[in-house]
Amino acid sequence: MKIPVEKTAVILIEPQNDFLTEGGTMYAFIKEQLRERGGVIGNLQELLKGTREKGVKILYVPFHSFATGFPELKKGGPA
Repeated sequence: MKIPVEKTAVILIEPQNDFLTEGGTMYAFIKEQLRERGGVIGNLQELLKGTREKGVKILYVPFHSFATGFPELKKGGPA
């Protein structure tokens, strides 16, 4: 079965840089899990590249909104 591009979307739910980027305030606490899962960020990048190339819609769904610079998050991660 083929689903037409115009009826297809990729939905990203809360992929925060704070968790997925080296230097993010939460990254240090999950970097081992990311490494064990072998390429979470690379897989997301590949997915988005292919999605854009095919003209598929990409939807981003944040659970919470944050102010610019994320002042809501504690520096250094959770206590």
